[in-house]
Amino acid sequence: MGDTNGLTISTRQSVMERLPHNFEAEHITPPAVGAITHPHLLCDASQLKAVRTRIKAGRPMVIWQWLLDRCRSYMDPESDQHVDYKERRREFWGTRRGQGETLSKVCDLALAGLVAEDETLGRYAVGILMAIAREGAGKEGRGMNHGYVFPGWTLVPSWCWFYAQHGMAYDWAAPFMQDDEIADLRAFLFDRLQYAWDMRGDTPNGMRNIALGVNIAPATLALSFWGDIEHPLLAEYPRYAIPNAEDYLDETWYADGGSSEGPSYGMMLGYCLRFAHMLERKGIRHHLLDPRPSMQNVPTYYALLLEADGMFFTMNDAFDEYLAPSPLWLYHARQFDQPLSRWLWRKGFDLHRDRPDAMQSSAFRIARYAEAWAEGACENLLECDDDEPAEAPQALGLGPSHHFKKLGIVVCRRDFDPETPLFRLVGGRRSAAGHQHWDALSYTLSAFGQRLAVDAGYCYKGWEDLKKPGHLDTAVHCSLLLNGKGQETLCPGNVPGLINWHEQQEGVEFVMACAFHFYGGGGQPANGYDLYPHDFDPHSDPRIGTLSPKEIWRRLCAGIAADRMAAVVHAGPTPFYVVICDMFDYAPAMAETEPELGYVLLAPEEARLQEIDGGALIEAPKASLRIDLVSREGVTSRRDDFAGFPRLLWGRRGRHGRFLTVLTPFKDGLATPRIELLQDDPGVTSCRVRFADHEDEFTFQPHERYIELPGKDAQSTGYRRRFALTRTANGRTIAQMSVPSRPGPYIV
Repeated sequence: MGDTNGLTISTRQSVMERLPHNFEAEHITPPAVGAITHPHLLCDASQLKAVRTRIKAGRPMVIWQWLLDRCRSYMDPESDQHVDYKERRREFWGTRRGQGETLSKVCDLALAGLVAEDETLGRYAVGILMAIAREGAGKEGRGMNHGYVFPGWTLVPSWCWFYAQHGMAYDWAAPFMQDDEIADLRAFLFDRLQYAWDMRGDTPNGMRNIALGVNIAPATLALSFWGDIEHPLLAEYPRYAIPNAEDYLDETWYADGGSSEGPSYGMMLGYCLRFAHMLERKGIRHHLLDPRPSMQNVPTYYALLLEADGMFFTMNDAFDEYLAPSPLWLYHARQFDQPLSRWLWRKGFDLHRDRPDAMQSSAFRIARYAEAWAEGACENLLECDDDEPAEAPQALGLGPSHHFKKLGIVVCRRDFDPETPLFRLVGGRRSAAGHQHWDALSYTLSAFGQRLAVDAGYCYKGWEDLKKPGHLDTAVHCSLLLNGKGQETLCPGNVPGLINWHEQQEGVEFVMACAFHFYGGGGQPANGYDLYPHDFDPHSDPRIGTLSPKEIWRRLCAGIAADRMAAVVHAGPTPFYVVICDMFDYAPAMAETEPELGYVLLAPEEARLQEIDGGALIEAPKASLRIDLVSREGVTSRRDDFAGFPRLLWGRRGRHGRFLTVLTPFKDGLATPRIELLQDDPGVTSCRVRFADHEDEFTFQPHERYIELPGKDAQSTGYRRRFALTRTANGRTIAQMSVPSRPGPYIV
């Protein structure tokens, strides 16, 4: 405990005394001085010998040639990548990013020197390290991120960045160092290690990637000193970091393999797997790789979110949206004997190995934001083996559609063919984790290898473009607005929506996302559009003589809804299409004002978005998307752009909010269906979709109470049908589907 200006501050250590660890590693015994030699963290002399054999052919040879080219650029005064550590004409390590980029180059140079047995490469790495150490870079104890001071990031001097850790740079450069250089560098690095240990009570733990980094980075530095010196921290730091790394796994990853921070920041899992590998090489039991379902399912999560063009549906404002050959997949493949992980790595590698911008990333990762995840190339070089097996998702029998319950997203498609259309519906912000968007009830759609309805909030053009004002807002997602406002303005809490139904029957999927959900206990698990009747006076209700105020409140809330329902048809002779029905029902006072429900449609940058008779058309290079606005009476429209993305906004006023649209992707040779509106009123919204050989009739209904209440019709089944599909051909019914599909009780 400490006291500053009269405020009591609790340290992490005191908190740990009250909370049990997941696992406390015991008997961590560093070897005697001189018992092991560098390198030893991720490889040793025998493994380097095997690498020298593998780099003669295949993917390892490509990585090796790229790494050598990069190393030459670091030493070339004419190159933009030159590290002029002697004259210091450029500032390299004044910020967190700068330190990270510089240490990544040290890692590249040092490992390349070890593999090639090249003293020139190794000594250049040493020169950079000694400039950092003798200048005392980072000793001010403040974290700087992209030039901005982050006082709370106290471990930045020993963390810098996930990829560029001092411990790895030291381990690989040590064989090229003189005795006096080693003494100076150890003194500098141990000072950073002691500082991190002293400040550990002021650093985050548990959820998010930062908590992982500020624990495993100094622990890695401690491991790098094994065999060099004797000190209690060499055992204590790994012991301290292991349960905190477990906290990250347990709090950030869900059983279906999904990451609360989305797939982009979820790649940080690779650093946890790397730390586990280092611990195993030291004979330390850690339990980080216990058979958690989340660890087993991570590759299936990424495979399900993968687009045909090698990009993820990221769900996160991150720059690394491409499937990249991250060492994560190679570590995972080895640790869990998972051929799908190796398939993901090879797919990412093969997609981008010949792209010029791929070579701009010092992690050999394809990203338009071409800044490094530094030692990714080094770890890929150590782990890549073309002779090991890899299997695609379809070969493993992985189902192509899935509801990620904790993430609040449903992925719908028929199979994993790159041409197969892919539809996703998002329920809302998944958790309190960072980088989330106000994207409840939003959808995206891709088909025939082309993105067609997109989420403009993610970084397709670059990190700086991503930071434009409004990129997190509902209005830059294919979602819904209320009186022109989005969830970032209206939502009173952190949960604007949720997925509360997903059902699949013979090639038809029904998904329902809800942005208003009332529990009888008074909780507010979803209220994305602030639909609760704040000015409600129960004593003014004429039924007060027979019902309690609480019961009137319950019934009033039961009449409020903010649902987006989607019927995804992707089976048999029917071309893929989606029928979306939006149903908003307001409290009486709001209904009197006839609010405007707004429908947002976003197209990719390379597409042309235009209004056509009966709806809109998105024309992109590989395919097109027709959006039929079925319920169009009284609809207004406005066309604009957001950061280069064509956008169309439809608005419709009324006591009830209703939109019915049909989305049909097509390309040359595929015909779109004819759409007929059947009913458009507060009680029923329905349409008919006609093809040459059959027709599908869709019916959507608003929700009703599912809880038995005094005075309820005794003949009621206890639930109301929300959705029905009837398919007919030649006057005969050939298929049917309804939701709920059988008697309740259902919460719908």
